[in-house]
Amino acid sequence: MYRGLIDEIVGWFQNAAEQGDSIAQKILGDIYYGGKGVPQNYSLAAQFYREAGDQGDMHSQKKLADMYRFGNGVGRDCDEALKWYMKAASQGDIESAAELGDMYYGGEGIPQNYTLAAKWYQMAADQGDEEAKESLEEIRDLLKRR
Repeated sequence: MYRGLIDEIVGWFQNAAEQGDSIAQKILGDIYYGGKGVPQNYSLAAQFYREAGDQGDMHSQKKLADMYRFGNGVGRDCDEALKWYMKAASQGDIESAAELGDMYYGGEGIPQNYTLAAKWYQMAADQGDEEAKESLEEIRDLLKRR
């Protein structure tokens, strides 16, 4: 009984996604990423997140950035991760700003850059991210010792 209902619901979202509905694309990304009622499929999740992200959906941009950063369903690509985190962060996503801070702070797939790390941590800290505040203090301490 539930299998048929789930298939029908996924079909409705797929029809809406094909019409360019970014909310349906984001939901399908989540469904396929988590394997919620369907077999988990990171490649399809990335496809739907990209379609929604191209339309400015901040959640999808962050999820796609995570996928590129960690190589889930797509090849690991730190440049792509940066691109998508920056899109989400520029819309005010504090998690993406903190992730950018982490990548620049640790030199994760990119040259280490404390100035850029501080910029992104500051953005996240200004919106209440406590871990970003702590990381920002670490960077300030490091820079004082230089």
